[in-house]
Amino acid sequence: MLRYWIKRRRHLNELADKSTVHYHLSLPRMYKELAAYAVSFVAVGVAMQLYQLVDQMTIYHFLHYSSGTMTTIVADLMMNDQKVVMIPVSLATALAVSVVPALIVSYAKEDRGELHNKITQALQFVLFLTVPAAAGLSILGYMVHGMMYGVDHSELSIGGYILRWYGPTALFFALFSVTASILQGINRQRVTLISLFVGVLIKIILNPICMWLFGMIGPIIATNIGYMASIVINFMAIKRETDYKLEMVAKQSVHVVVYTFIMLIVIKLIFIIGGGSFPHRRVTAVFLSFLSVIVGGGIYLLIANWTGLLRRVIGRQLPFMSRLAKKRAH
Repeated sequence: MLRYWIKRRRHLNELADKSTVHYHLSLPRMYKELAAYAVSFVAVGVAMQLYQLVDQMTIYHFLHYSSGTMTTIVADLMMNDQKVVMIPVSLATALAVSVVPALIVSYAKEDRGELHNKITQALQFVLFLTVPAAAGLSILGYMVHGMMYGVDHSELSIGGYILRWYGPTALFFALFSVTASILQGINRQRVTLISLFVGVLIKIILNPICMWLFGMIGPIIATNIGYMASIVINFMAIKRETDYKLEMVAKQSVHVVVYTFIMLIVIKLIFIIGGGSFPHRRVTAVFLSFLSVIVGGGIYLLIANWTGLLRRVIGRQLPFMSRLAKKRAH
């Protein structure tokens, strides 16, 4: 960044001299505003790490398993399964957050109708991608874990079980990230810090209770409850600032849930034909995982395309979907 600034400094100064817009902002005010944006941006990025820090501080005090089992649980909770969950989250969040610059323009112009459309588009995008991904990870928990980390029975029975419960966390973390980005776009980034603080506080309070009640999946349940609290706070702030109504995205969400349920039925049928959801060989886990993703995901996209949901979410049909529709018409 320093090299870029030195190289471009002369050109940037020329642009500033020719500019017809002049701002009179003091350096302290500029740094204060920059810090306000930066802190909230960083907070969203470290949210998952904060939740994991709570687990690291409490898990050995409230979970009572053998030494080998505890090692496997910690490895899956803190690293193995978490990395798998973050794959769909990263993709969905990146695509949804791409709407935010246009959202900022609509907010600056005070165009409420366009602003609502952009918020709906961002939420639809993340729900359309993350709901089936989270559900798929849940039902494919043992298969995906066996494919990536091996099919040793003792480790797979723990890792696959944890991944099955970890799947929904992808949806909650994606919604938290997108709503936080929307708040930044409407200049309410402080709410992000408040919601994150409340979520982490709930996690601290509930973590021991959930581990006592639910064992190894207790930390996941506490994390999901914390994220849900943060999401509710973010939505309340968005509604208060923009008068946004959740009914605008609720109808599409029903479609996503129904199509996801059909996808899960298809995957379940593949499991029945393939010999169950718990693999005993790695090659079986690889084959059934890829087959389930391709067939289940294909069914989901085909139904979404057929009903028009795909066009409403991304604004157009996928190229191969359009060609398939034309061939069917002929």
